[in-house]
Amino acid sequence: MMAVVVQARSSGLRNIEWAAAWSSARCGVTVRRMLVPTEPALGARATFTSTHLSAGATVSALAEHTLRARSQSRSFPSRGRLRAVSTSGASRSSPTQGAKSRWGTPGGKRAQKKAKDSIDGGPIKVAWDDAAEWLSIREELKDKAASLGLGPTSITTSEPSSRLVAFEKWIEEGYHGEMNFMARPDRMARRRDLAEILPEVKAVIVSSLVYWPGQNGFPPQQQEAIRGNISCYAWGDDYHEILGKKLSELASWLHHRAGGTGRWYVDTGAIMERDLGERAGLGFIGKNTLLIAPKVGSGFFLGEVLTTLALPPDTPRKSRAGCGKCTRCMDECPTKAFVGPYVLDARRCISYLTIEHKGSIPEHLREAMSNRIYGCDVCQQVCPWNKFDWADSVGSPLFGPVQIEAAAPELRELLVMDQGDFERRFASSAALRIGLRRLVRNAAVAAGNSRDASLIPSLTQV
Repeated sequence: MMAVVVQARSSGLRNIEWAAAWSSARCGVTVRRMLVPTEPALGARATFTSTHLSAGATVSALAEHTLRARSQSRSFPSRGRLRAVSTSGASRSSPTQGAKSRWGTPGGKRAQKKAKDSIDGGPIKVAWDDAAEWLSIREELKDKAASLGLGPTSITTSEPSSRLVAFEKWIEEGYHGEMNFMARPDRMARRRDLAEILPEVKAVIVSSLVYWPGQNGFPPQQQEAIRGNISCYAWGDDYHEILGKKLSELASWLHHRAGGTGRWYVDTGAIMERDLGERAGLGFIGKNTLLIAPKVGSGFFLGEVLTTLALPPDTPRKSRAGCGKCTRCMDECPTKAFVGPYVLDARRCISYLTIEHKGSIPEHLREAMSNRIYGCDVCQQVCPWNKFDWADSVGSPLFGPVQIEAAAPELRELLVMDQGDFERRFASSAALRIGLRRLVRNAAVAAGNSRDASLIPSLTQV
C-alpha cells in the first residue's frame, strides 16, 4: 500500500475529483480522503492510495497526465496539470488493465456520451461537386426519416443562428435563472461555431417528433384540484430515448450510405435548435418562443444531426404564416413570464420552476402554478396554431391514448412516495430527471393551492 499526494494547479475540489476518476481508471488509485486548501492559490490537495503499480509508476502517470480542470467557478474550465508532491509507503506491481471508476473509462461521462452519440462512416463516398447525387441523398434521407416515424425533416447550413446576439443579451439579463450551464463560455463558443462540436461540420439535419394530443386531447381530470397536472410531452416514455434512438438510426443510415462523420442531439447540446429549425424551413418562431409549424402547431420535439457531409440545404418556403397581432400566449401565461414578444423570463415560467429550479418555489408565484407539478402547456393550449384535433387517433400521436395517472396523478399518492416508489412509477418518464424531492415539492405547492382538507394527512408526512 502506498500514498500519493497530488496537487492541482487550479483550485477547486472538482479538479481532484476528476483526477481521482482518471487515476482510478488508469492506475488503480482511489481517493481515501480529501484536503480543502486554506489558500485557493495553492490549489486543491488530496491523498490517494493504491495497491497497484509502484510508487514511481503511479507518480509518473499522474505527473504526465494533463487534464481539463473542473473548477467550482462558472468560468470556462482551464487547463490544469497534476504534479506529485510526495509519496510514501510500500508498493507492489499488479495489472490494472480494465480498472474503472464510478465515472467509467478514462475521459469521463462527456467522452463516453460523445462516443455514443457519434457516427463515423469512414471516408466520404460522394464527390463534393456531384450535385445530383447530393440531392438524391437528401431526398433518400427524408424518406428514411419518415420510415422511422419522424416528423418533418429538413437540412440547413452549419452557420451560427441569426438570433445569437439576442440570445447573449437574454443571458446577460439573467432570464436563464439557475440554468448556469447555458451561460458557460464553452457552450457559448459552440453556439457561435458548430465546428467546436463536430470539426468540419457542413450541414445540420433538423428533424421532429410530434407529441401534441390536440385541443381536446387533455383529460378533464387535469382540472381536478386533488390531482397534479403533468405537461403532455411527459405522458409517455422519455422523449430523449425515443427520439434519440430514431436519430441514431437515421445518422447511421446516412453515414453508411455516404461516409463522413456525424453527431446527433436531442435537447442536450449547445445548439439553438429552434432557430436552426426555422432556417431549415420547418416553421417560424412564435411569440411564445417556440417553433411553430403551420401544419402541426408547436407540439413536437426537435432533434439534430450534425454532419460533415455537404448536404444541400433546403430553401425555406416564403410564407405569411406567423403570430400577427395575436398575444394570447402572453396574456394567458399564469405567471406572466413573458417580458415581451419572443422574450421569456424563465425565472417566472412554470416549466422552469417545476423542473429546473432547485430551491423553494417563490411564494408570490405559487398560487399561479395551480396544480401544475411538471411543466406547463398553457402557452401552447391557447395558441391558434394548436387548435386542432387529430382525425385518425385518440390522444397523443406519439404516446397513444392518455393514461390518467401519467397525465393527472393523485397528489396524495405523490406526497407519500418514497424513493423506491418514485423510481418505479417514473422509471421511463422524462419526469424522473427532477428527482423525488423536487416532485414532492411541486405536489406540496399544488396541494396547498387545492385548499382541500383531505390532503392534510398526506402533507404532514412530507
